[in-house]
Amino acid sequence: MKILIALATTVALAVLSIASTAHAVPDECFVAKPPHKTMVLRTNPNTKSEAYREIEAGEIMWASSNETLMINGWRYVFAVEGRDIGGAGWRGWVREKEVRKVDCPLPK
Repeated sequence: MKILIALATTVALAVLSIASTAHAVPDECFVAKPPHKTMVLRTNPNTKSEAYREIEAGEIMWASSNETLMINGWRYVFAVEGRDIGGAGWRGWVREKEVRKVDCPLPK
């Protein structure tokens, strides 16, 4: 019984480890399109939702190519390069028409 519990714990930790590093290398990266000098991350994929983080024009936003994170012209950003990577504070939605795709930086 102890062996089964240890095995289950090991498998659970491995799954959590994989899930936590799933966003270590972004699928796609974006920056704000000119003439935008800043971009806001919103809590939901619409203009009426709260704008709670402001990103400078040159900052790289990390996004996923997963179609479930693309809703009606909005993309989910899961991190901003150089900001609390992986922290919940720098996640949110941006309008696709206001961003431009760029090459993602290499992991450090």
